[in-house]
Amino acid sequence: AQFVKTHFGVEETFDYKDKDWSKKVKAYTQSGVDVVVDIAGGDILSSSLKICNYGARVAQVGVLSGTESCYKTMDLVHHLVSIKGIFMDSTDHLR
Repeated sequence: AQFVKTHFGVEETFDYKDKDWSKKVKAYTQSGVDVVVDIAGGDILSSSLKICNYGARVAQVGVLSGTESCYKTMDLVHHLVSIKGIFMDSTDHLR
């Protein structure tokens, strides 16, 4: 978490393993997020969509939590969220 804050200008990070992470995101932002970098995939993607602001972007980078996800289509459509899959071998691809 500190690495991405220092090297990529990320303001805050949240651990997907924390069962209340999405509530903490809402509390921290007072609304939701414009960008999600999802390293977990699986069921976490569904929670990520629920915290997105109108027009948000989701970068699906990893599958640490699973390779299949089920989400409510309206969570995606209602907020005009776009999801893009990103494949990387290392963090060098982010630079």
